[in-house]
Parts: sequence; structure tokens; C-alpha cells
Amino acid sequence: MNDGWINSEQALRRHIKAYAPILDKRIQAQLDHHCKAIIDAASVVALQGISPSQPLRLLNIHRKDVIVSATELRFPDARLALDKTVPDNDMAPRGPQPVSLLFLVPGTGHCLRAKGQAYTSDVDSGQTLRVNIEQVYVHCSRAAVRSGLWSDGRVHDRSDSPRPDTGTDKLTKAHAFIAHSPYLLLGSRDEEGGADISPRGGPPGFVRWQNSRTLLIPEYPGNRVARTLRNIIANDHLQLLFLQPHNEGVVRVSGQARISCQTRQLESLKSEGKTPRLCIELRIEALQYVEKDTALAKSLLWEPDCFVPEHQLAKFSDILAEHMNGRGVLGKATSLAVRAVVRHDLKHLY
Repeated sequence: MNDGWINSEQALRRHIKAYAPILDKRIQAQLDHHCKAIIDAASVVALQGISPSQPLRLLNIHRKDVIVSATELRFPDARLALDKTVPDNDMAPRGPQPVSLLFLVPGTGHCLRAKGQAYTSDVDSGQTLRVNIEQVYVHCSRAAVRSGLWSDGRVHDRSDSPRPDTGTDKLTKAHAFIAHSPYLLLGSRDEEGGADISPRGGPPGFVRWQNSRTLLIPEYPGNRVARTLRNIIANDHLQLLFLQPHNEGVVRVSGQARISCQTRQLESLKSEGKTPRLCIELRIEALQYVEKDTALAKSLLWEPDCFVPEHQLAKFSDILAEHMNGRGVLGKATSLAVRAVVRHDLKHLY
């Protein structure tokens, strides 16, 4: 620790206790029937790492045939995942590239996170994206619950946030979007360059502007694995993708991040009367407001008629128990304990 900044995992663990090693068992090397069910029900997937020049972005998979095997995903029509602003020589067929994916299911709290190696081909038409799976696991619903992600979308501005410097209208809109946003996807990289996407959620405007070029992101209680924070310690480049329920727009942000335990910053992020132990400070290098993200609009993510019925997918606690201890007696017994932990966690979100 140095002047209120966390610079090592040892310092990090003074604020967040070490996680239970059994949680490593939740990470699977292949896509099982639970993972395939989530992919089939998802309407949009977030992608990070298709090329080094691309920001974190979305790919519409609503009613599209994602080809799934135990160890591979194929997206037959991935042209919206390829940024046409990237120079041609950076979009040439390549592979492998470390990639992270996060699948969002309409109306469902838990989501699927995956990591692997991506290969692109037929780039002129953007027809094929292939991902060889290395790690996959189901992520809990805490971010979605904190954000009210599947609610009616009514939001409230944190008007006491510092306003950005006068500039383009899009800059003003980007600030307002972030001030209303209850949910974001956070893309980090480890020391070897491996990509990782993690969701964050909270009351609308839970991410605060410290000044016109700096954002503060509270770190709420989780499973203590702290993968994103550990990645920031190793590699300070961070990408954000802000979403708003019932809004087809997005805001993309990238910059340099560091982990803070400074009292003044943490006090400004208090929610439900509780102050987070840590936060992420992001110094913005690039900011992009997209009024209508084509992939998001086509995915129908926010359409209540597209929400997946609760009974269609297995409960998060049952999936987690099975992934950790199998489908036998031990797995079923573990499910009861996991359900109790999940209920406790959802009652103690902050």
C-alpha cells in the first residue's frame, strides 16, 4: 500500500480476505449443458480482445445460430463485432487472440463468462468468429440485482457529480448517460494479456465523476476472488461499457486504472448507508457515446416479451454446486448450502 493506493495483492488482501480455494472448482474447461442452455437463451454477448485496437463491444446473437461444442464457439455472422474504424491491416485474418466473452440473458440475473483464444476469418464480410474455450463459469446475479437491470428502467441522476469540461454535445451526453447508468461491463487484462470481462451494478449513477477526466467505481462485496482488481495491479489498462435498461445507447470508456482505499473517495461512493472498502479510479484516455448501438438494438435485450422464463434455466446455486461437486449426492447436498449462501449474499449487497 502506498498513500492510499493498492499496488500489490498482499495489500489488496488487507481489505479483501482471501477467497475459499473451492471456488476455483467453479471454473470449467468445457461447455456443459448448463453453459449451452445459457448461450442458447442469451440475446447479446460482450466481447473483449478480438483485436488489440478494438474496444469492448457487443454482438447480437438473438435468434442467431451460435454453433456450440464442448470446447468451441462459432459465431457465423460476427461482422458487428469487427470495428470498421480499425485499420485494414489490423483486421486481417489472425489467430489466436486472447478473448473474453460475457453472455447476457434477457430477464435473468446470472450470466455466463468465458475465456479462450479467438480466430477470425472472412473479415471482408465479417462472417466467422471462432473461439476455442479455455475457461467458462456462471457468474452470480448480484450486479444485476443491485442495478435493477430488469426493472422498468426508471433512473435518477446523481446531479452532484462534477460536470465535465465544456465540449462537444456527445461529451455532455456521455456524462449524463454514465450519471444514469446502473450497470456496466468492465474489461481488464492480466499480466500476460489475457482478457476478462466482469459485470458491475449499483444504483443509477453509482459510478461517480471525481473530475472531468476521472471516474470512481465502487468495489462492492463479492466472492473475494477479485480477479479484476488483481488484473489491475498487473495491468492498469481498463475498458468500460456502460448500459442503461430500456436504452439502445452505450458509452465506451478506456483509460488507466488504479485501486484506491482513500477515505475521501470511498465516502463519496456510499450506498445504502454503507461505504465500500475499495474503489477503482479510472483516468479516462478515450470516451465514446453511441446513441444507438446496432447490436444492442437488434438483440432486443430490454424487451419484456423476450425475457426468459425463470423455469427455463437452472438456478445459479444449482449450477454452481454441480460445477464444484458434480451431479451426484455431494453436488446435490452442496446445492442446499450454496442456496443459503446466495440468499445471504443477496440480502447483503453492500
